[in-house]
Amino acid sequence: MTESARKNLLVVSIVLFIMVVGIYVVRTVSERPTIEQQVATQLGNEKIIGRIGSGYFNFELANSPTERNQGLSGRQPLKSTEGMIFAFDEPGQSCFWMKDMKFNLDILWFDENKKLIYEKHDVSPDTYPESFCSDIPAKYVVEVTAGVATKNQIKLGDKLDIEL
Repeated sequence: MTESARKNLLVVSIVLFIMVVGIYVVRTVSERPTIEQQVATQLGNEKIIGRIGSGYFNFELANSPTERNQGLSGRQPLKSTEGMIFAFDEPGQSCFWMKDMKFNLDILWFDENKKLIYEKHDVSPDTYPESFCSDIPAKYVVEVTAGVATKNQIKLGDKLDIEL
């Protein structure tokens, strides 16, 4: 084999090696979970970003009966950019109480088109065992810290802008 052929073979080998390493790195990085996915996994709950009124929120999704029953009970107060969404299979009368709550809430009921149909502001843990319900069937209910709905100018008819 000539010196020129050896150099060409060496260059081709190096290029192939770099390509293989590059493909490995790209696949490894693209398969790595996002920070949001890692946080959700650590917390055991799915997190999604959404908007209502002028506010953007990092929502925790409660869509199983166990998650919906637990809700935010026993938890520390949420940040003003956090909330919980309760997603139901079908629209219906969804009632909420403040059992074991540690902070006041704004509770927002949405229909199947994600339009705000009923709201209850500044609901205190002291109201337990009273329940709060919408007379209009709701498919989604959002809980945020009391005062957040007013701060973000959330009003009846506003849309819950989120992909579920």
